[in-house]
Amino acid sequence: MPYPIYPPAVIFINIDLVPEVQAVFTRQLFLTAIMDAATFDANVAANPNYPASIHQQDERIMVLRDLQDQTNRQFADVVFFAKGGMVSILANKFGPPGKTLGIDRLYWNNIVLGPVQGTCCPPSCYPCFIKDCYCHKKVPIQ
Repeated sequence: MPYPIYPPAVIFINIDLVPEVQAVFTRQLFLTAIMDAATFDANVAANPNYPASIHQQDERIMVLRDLQDQTNRQFADVVFFAKGGMVSILANKFGPPGKTLGIDRLYWNNIVLGPVQGTCCPPSCYPCFIKDCYCHKKVPIQ
């Protein structure tokens, strides 16, 4: 099953982001909410199904937390570290971790499995992005 264009996600990121960078992430990643670690942890403690409900409601939340803290880390779909205009993907359930991008280039199509050079989506696959040509299936271009 292909991933939707903007998948629901729980994103952990370092706590020291300035409000301007938070606004950029909200716009580029279509975030539903930004919260601190204490709020997220309290929500999980009150309702252990809280992360699942985020996914069911098609939301994307960003949790500002100390990345050394492993509390509830298993619920993070993506973990970012942002500093000096760059963002490193430390963990990623949608694709490979280890990428580093400029904050201005951090969009879902750079996080969710792509782009993969030399591959393209078959006609039956949704979504298909002609420009970047990536898909959850690695189908050679013919």
